[in-house]
Amino acid sequence: MAKKSILKNCSIEVAKRNRKCCNCSSRTKQMIQSGEKCLVFKESLKSPNSYCIQCAKNIIAEGKKNLENLEQALTVL
Repeated sequence: MAKKSILKNCSIEVAKRNRKCCNCSSRTKQMIQSGEKCLVFKESLKSPNSYCIQCAKNIIAEGKKNLENLEQALTVL
């Protein structure tokens, strides 16, 4: 079994307060309301990056493609 995790800094949380989505354009910052689920990346000691549901779905879809490409590259070798 693998000991490394690609998703170790990523989780789904329920917002305890209102947050801004870190991916929506600056003019239309999507607010994540208190009590809503959001995708959170804790990449450093600074505050974590939160993403609204729609952006989270896009990030996950892109991640799936990237993982499939990595897996396919391993089988080609």
